[in-house]
Amino acid sequence: RLFGDRLPDPADAAWCASLVEAVAAKRFPAAALADGAALRGPWLYSRWLGRAYAPARPRELRRFVASRLRTFYEEALDVPLVVFDDVVRHVLRLDAVLRAESGHLLLVGESGVGKSVLTKFVAWNGGLSLIEIQATRHYTPAKFDDDLRAAMRRAGVDRERLVVTLDEADEGSSAFLERMNALLASGEVPGLWGADDLHRLLAACRDARRSDGAADDDDAAVLRWFARNVRRNLHVVFCLNPGGSGGLADRATASPALFNRCVVDWFGTWSTNALTNVAKALVKTVDFGAIGAAEWADGLSADLAARLREEPESDDSDDDEEVIVTTDPTLESAVVAALVETHELRRAASRATCRDFVELARCFAAEATARREALEATQKRKAAGLRELARARGEVAAMQGELAAQNKALEAQEASARDQLEKMVADQQAAEAKQARGKQLSAELALKGGDIASRKKAAEEELAQAEPALLSARKAVQGIKKTQLDELRSLRNPPIQAKRTLEAVAVILGALPVQRDYSWDDVRKAARQSDFIKRVVEFNPRDMGEAAAKAVRDRYLSPSAAYLDRLNAKERETKGEDAPEIVALDFEAANRSSAAAGPLVLWAGSQLDYVEIERKVEPLQKEVEALEAATKTTRDEVATLEREMAELEKSVKGYKEAYATAVRAAEKIKNDMASGKVKADRAARLLASLADEQGRWAAEADAYPDEARRVPSRALIAAADVAYGGALSEAERASLRASARRTAAALGLPDDGGDDARC
Repeated sequence: RLFGDRLPDPADAAWCASLVEAVAAKRFPAAALADGAALRGPWLYSRWLGRAYAPARPRELRRFVASRLRTFYEEALDVPLVVFDDVVRHVLRLDAVLRAESGHLLLVGESGVGKSVLTKFVAWNGGLSLIEIQATRHYTPAKFDDDLRAAMRRAGVDRERLVVTLDEADEGSSAFLERMNALLASGEVPGLWGADDLHRLLAACRDARRSDGAADDDDAAVLRWFARNVRRNLHVVFCLNPGGSGGLADRATASPALFNRCVVDWFGTWSTNALTNVAKALVKTVDFGAIGAAEWADGLSADLAARLREEPESDDSDDDEEVIVTTDPTLESAVVAALVETHELRRAASRATCRDFVELARCFAAEATARREALEATQKRKAAGLRELARARGEVAAMQGELAAQNKALEAQEASARDQLEKMVADQQAAEAKQARGKQLSAELALKGGDIASRKKAAEEELAQAEPALLSARKAVQGIKKTQLDELRSLRNPPIQAKRTLEAVAVILGALPVQRDYSWDDVRKAARQSDFIKRVVEFNPRDMGEAAAKAVRDRYLSPSAAYLDRLNAKERETKGEDAPEIVALDFEAANRSSAAAGPLVLWAGSQLDYVEIERKVEPLQKEVEALEAATKTTRDEVATLEREMAELEKSVKGYKEAYATAVRAAEKIKNDMASGKVKADRAARLLASLADEQGRWAAEADAYPDEARRVPSRALIAAADVAYGGALSEAERASLRASARRTAAALGLPDDGGDDARC
């Protein structure tokens, strides 16, 4: 297949396959060949359906590729793709080459055949990053060198698997081809790396090697390692157009590595089967049932039916049985055949490409849909006009009867207006009474509310005095570094002030019980908890017990002189006369003993101050709550009155609106009765004048099915003119339209001979 893929002519490819079979039959026994079953195509091998590189059924591969392409379309490329046999074969070849070391590809095919899109899909499916070289008018060789260095660095240093794609527009510069030729031949590009770039590259390579545990070799060994990674991870895909400038022979002579180092995959152009599959996919949006599919099938001749008889692709050649089911031709199959035949005629007459065919099919789908929608809109307007005329006749007949009914309605509206006025006056009086009661209750509530607000403000002011100190202490604790706390906890004999600070904090947190004294091991165990600082910062003063607050205040923050004398005497007995003196905890003394102890002393003091103030104002808060509960009944009554007043106001407003509506309705009825006779006479004259127009509309509505059946042929002519006529002269365009018209007529698509070529 390495040789067969390079053969552009289908006859040459068939000759290559027959040669393989002849050599195999000569060199291998018939039993080994299983009577030709071993050589029966298609030969498709893949890793996509299992872990091993093994043969795969075309049907299973098509399903897998179609599923992955749908995901690729949703995630990476907003272009719907069509799967057919050639697509499966090409993506398997691309995948096999891009998995191999130094796997480079030369994709040869006409514009729009799918070279770039399938390369992107295979790279996406294989997890390879993609770099597209987009050569514009301002894209210089220097910029190309920058992009090439970046790609080689990613592949050689970062060992990222990359695919670099260059299409025929990018390969026009000889400088680009020279660099890519050298890269394919040796994995390096002479002169690409300047002195500074090379120095940075070597440094990056050495860092990468050291991370892998490799030795720090000389520059040559590092560059060989880099080049080896480039050959392993960097893949280059060239997309060439065989009909482009220069020709393949000239390119092969100028850049031998382009053909010697690359696996050639000859895309060529789409086959008739591929064109059919693509056309079917692109015209799926067309509603053929609305443009005469049933009528076309009824008028189908036997010869045309035989010509359009479809045979769907059989099951895979390695299945036990092949099932071939023929399907009856449809208008859709005739349109697809017309599109394919039109393209093949243009391809024979000029260099029409696959992209032109896609444009032809898409333009046909859009044009057919637009023409159908325009016809349907016109038909709807005419049908609506006919219905309106019929309705108008009925309205004229009923207009006199409505005049009598309007007279009765006028009397009813006047009676309703009088009733609404009486209700409005009654509700207005009730609303005024409730409003007076509501003002009285609101005054009482305002008096009580002022007393509540003053008492509540006094309680909040006392708490506000202690809260800034509490927040400042928490912020200071957050600034304690873990290393400072770890250093303090690691001491076997800490400073006495630091030890007492941790004791006080642990007692507040509840980590130590309230008792006479504590050993350093107990204190250190409580402070070694991983969330010690977090518990300090998030501690709520309300969680502090009475015993803990009293113990911390009396023993640490504000101890009596007698208590300190006892502690100092005990300390001197234990550590001698040189033992440091124990004093009440304060920030300066604690901070000198340990950087972690000072903020903790501030925190402990602020916690005790806040608790004392909060417990002091607690009776005041309870008094405020009792006062608020006492005013609840009054507030509820005021709220009830306000709701009732709102309902009454709403009711009064509704009565006013109803009264105004009744008056306006009565006036309108009077005006309608006065102008009823005038309207009836005018409608009768209008119907008489539209009698001729009604006949024309009815005739045009009856002609709708014939116009709908002409939509496919007209859309085909318009699409061909847009897809192929841009570069043609006026005479050539006329010939193109005539050819498309003949193709449509041969396939049973009716046309009136008009020259409509809009799209």
